[in-house]
Amino acid sequence: MNMRSVRKKLNKMTVEQLLKTIIDIKSSIDGLKDTMEHPKYYYKWRFKLRKARQLKFYREYLIETKRALAEKGFEYVPDDLEQIENQFNESLDKIKTITLKINDAWFMFCKNISIRILENSIQKIVNERNSETLIVSKEDFLSSLYDLHLGEWRESYYGWGCLDGYNWELIVEWTCGEKISYYGSNSFPYNLNELIDLFDCRYEAQDIYR
Repeated sequence: MNMRSVRKKLNKMTVEQLLKTIIDIKSSIDGLKDTMEHPKYYYKWRFKLRKARQLKFYREYLIETKRALAEKGFEYVPDDLEQIENQFNESLDKIKTITLKINDAWFMFCKNISIRILENSIQKIVNERNSETLIVSKEDFLSSLYDLHLGEWRESYYGWGCLDGYNWELIVEWTCGEKISYYGSNSFPYNLNELIDLFDCRYEAQDIYR
């Protein structure tokens, strides 16, 4: 189903039907994320790619459903998770530094990358020593962060059955001094790979899910 068909379908719904649709869509989104984060699918990247496309569709579906509600004069009240993500996204332009730390015992790989968001540019610092100015614009970088839905991430992710392996941490610091950290050990958010790509943090073409 394409978005044009979705809009036609939504425009014919009542407020009650639209609210029920929102509940169903959010349940589908949660289910997809849970599936993509399950250890069973860590290395099935083609499967995860299909699920990522479905997730993108449902996110667009949710936006259109809320739009249809607004057009009927109904004010939608975001749930707690949506409020957290909205607050995060509204503060993106006030981020000072975002740091990704990776420690992979399997491949003997350790890296610390900090992205400093300056007034007109993006500066990348590797292992607190080497720095470079990225070609990507500040607007494009923040747009990519927005698409990652970091506000939906849990603060911690832990896998079981392995004492060492892949550990990571993401630290976001705002200009006001406020910080938030996300971290994990052998367990990851469904789209951590996209964040790694954004930070250009690959090593020997390895992908943690493949």
